Amino acid sequence: MMEEITRLSAALAERMRELRADPTDPRLAPLFAQYQALVRQHMATKQLATKHLATATPATSTAAPVADYDFDLPAELDALLRRYLDSCPTQAFVQAPALSDSEAGRRILALPPADRVRMVVATRSAGAE
Repeated sequence: MMEEITRLSAALAERMRELRADPTDPRLAPLFAQYQALVRQHMATKQLATKHLATATPATSTAAPVADYDFDLPAELDALLRRYLDSCPTQAFVQAPALSDSEAGRRILALPPADRVRMVVATRSAGAE
């Protein structure tokens, strides 16, 4: 299924180049519909497999493993960042909440720019390891 999605994605990109069209161009609608249907089918298959695994082995957790990152930040900034990350969903492909949607996120937004930059760099560095 992933091969089909990859192939269709490449075909869609090629067609956009040929037509010099943006994604909203109605000439691309059939390809986008086909692509969306494949992605939905793939996601449904994955969800079904996850549900089957959960019912087949109830002692096994299907949640994503919690990563224990080591952020190179002062204790106060580290704790603030972890409080925000605790409010984020652990599932893949789920949008994290906006900073303004949580108390920890609002506190991050209120930090001086230099501290916010330090936080971004520390987060990126921790994810790259």
